[in-house]
Amino acid sequence: MTSPAAPNSNRADDTFGIGIEAGVMMVLFSGLGWIIDRWLGTMPWFTIGLFVLGAVGLFYRLKAEYTIRLDDLAGERRRQSNHNEPTLRGPK
Repeated sequence: MTSPAAPNSNRADDTFGIGIEAGVMMVLFSGLGWIIDRWLGTMPWFTIGLFVLGAVGLFYRLKAEYTIRLDDLAGERRRQSNHNEPTLRGPK
């Protein structure tokens, strides 16, 4: 038997994974920028540029996932409301 908290724990796992992924992505982009800056002697331009690029890409990705999830929930809500509506039948 599943507990009532089971659906919420799945959502928490998704949120935790997204947070870890966001942090790792920002560290990787910033680190890559720092390495390029050290190699070319252009401190801090590539670090800043890749940090901003990573942040914009992360925002775009999160916004796209949010929009998809919101559309799925809206479709599910519509299906449930259509399923619960009584059907109107005219005279036979």
